[in-house]
Amino acid sequence: MKRIALVFAATLMTSTAAASEPAGLEQLAFLEGCWQSERDGRFSEECWTAPRGPLLLGSNRSVRGERAGFEFIRIQREDDGRIVYWASPGGKPPVPFALREVAGHRIVFENARHDYPQRIVYQREGDSLSAETSLLDGSQPQRWEWKRAGCR
Repeated sequence: MKRIALVFAATLMTSTAAASEPAGLEQLAFLEGCWQSERDGRFSEECWTAPRGPLLLGSNRSVRGERAGFEFIRIQREDDGRIVYWASPGGKPPVPFALREVAGHRIVFENARHDYPQRIVYQREGDSLSAETSLLDGSQPQRWEWKRAGCR
């Protein structure tokens, strides 16, 4: 009986330690690829590289008629082990969003000090990828949905 209790305690400690370890970039590999949508005269695409070393690189382009917007994105494992999403919309200086949650093919990044957005959520289901930006409480949501596409 004592041996069973020791095995149970060791198993519990191992699973608790594994659950508290920081997420690795390989858990974000589901972003890899090119994703596109075209709706109501607006074309949008987001492309991500595979995780390599401490980095994933992404870009986003949205076009409506002759108007276009873009964003450069990187998800980086910092020297202290934290994973940070760095967003540079329109080429502006990058803004950091710390990784808060990884659950399967869903990731959440947050920055409470930023005006908008404060939360960025990506979720993949099969060949569909979505992104939602909002305030921390989920208000003022904006949503994008893409389907997997070949890079052009």
